[in-house]
This record gives sequence, C-alpha cells and structure tokens, in this order.
Amino acid sequence: MLLAACVNNVDENADDDTNSGGMCMLGEQNCECNNGQCLGDLECINGLCVNPNCTPGSEDCPCADGDLCLGDLECSNGICLPPGNDDCAPMAEFHCVDGAVYWFNSCGSQGALKEDCETGT
Repeated sequence: MLLAACVNNVDENADDDTNSGGMCMLGEQNCECNNGQCLGDLECINGLCVNPNCTPGSEDCPCADGDLCLGDLECSNGICLPPGNDDCAPMAEFHCVDGAVYWFNSCGSQGALKEDCETGT
C-alpha cells in the first residue's frame, strides 16, 4: 500500500496524455493503468485506475459520458465534476485535510479521499 504524507500544496508531476482530459501519470487515480497496474490500493477497471471505495456518481469518481452523477455534478471526460469545471483537471494535487489526504482538482475544489493517515505523518 502506497502511503501519502500529510503535506499541504503538493502538486502532482504530470503530463497531458490521459483519457480523463486532465493531468495524469500512468497508474494514478483516474489515469490510465500502467500495463494493468495501479498505484497503492487503486484497481485497474476499463483501463483506468480507480479507487475501489469510490461511490459511483460522486465528485472526482469515474463515470461514462451520459451517466448520471450525484446532485448537480456532471460527467465530464469520464469524471463526475461540478458544473462549469470542464476546464479543471481532476486529481491535479492533493492536500491534508483533518488528518486525511484528499484530491483537489486544478481549480481548487476538494474531491475524493486519497488516503487516510494520522495527522502529521
């Protein structure tokens, strides 16, 4: 299991070659699998690395174009995003929030839980 440290303002080193239209590295969440493999506890499903605990339709969780997302979220480039965030790259960075690490998109909106951790680790 890959553990992430609780560190604020950590940017992901990434490129633009991705199925989700955002910034990704092979094997990261919502990015293409790396020869069928994903980082940490992520699972390779339909060629994308996804959090097995991700609730379908939730923000920053995978969806198929045309699928319904929860609340006012919209399925954009295979990821459920808030309306108007089409230009925001999902999973662009992560931050420690209340002792856990959460993904944030490139527009600064908090997304799905990346990792549970103890405060200060």
